[in-house]
Amino acid sequence: MKTTGILALLLAAAVLAGCSEDSSTEPTPPPGGGGGTVTEAEPNDVTPQAAGTLRDTAIVITGSCASAADVDRFSFVLTTQRTFNASLTWTGGADLDLGVTNSAGIMLAYRDTGGSPESCTLTSMAAGTYVLRVGSFTNQAQSYRLTITPR
Repeated sequence: MKTTGILALLLAAAVLAGCSEDSSTEPTPPPGGGGGTVTEAEPNDVTPQAAGTLRDTAIVITGSCASAADVDRFSFVLTTQRTFNASLTWTGGADLDLGVTNSAGIMLAYRDTGGSPESCTLTSMAAGTYVLRVGSFTNQAQSYRLTITPR
């Protein structure tokens, strides 16, 4: 009974955060080393766009939210346990938010301060696939830069 209650609480938290994972298939990351620049490509609202493997250099993603209905998801891989920082920056009047989930869709971090930047550091994360979610609370197009930095 205790386990069921805990699972229900975790599920409720993920749903309330608005970042539940809708896809049961994991994207295949692109080949090669870590780091580099990725340009957002639609559709990536449900199935995350692969951004690569985080190694010793940052992964930089440039993208745009078209409206409040547009959600952008990006997956990246950690091959070993490590700490990383995700930082979302933009200029303009939009209100963007940043979420980080594990491969099971469980929300690990969520930031919405109402202004740029939105940033979070996750410490000693296990090897695996992680998904970053960028969303907007405003109905205006907004370009952004999302940087994943190893620590």
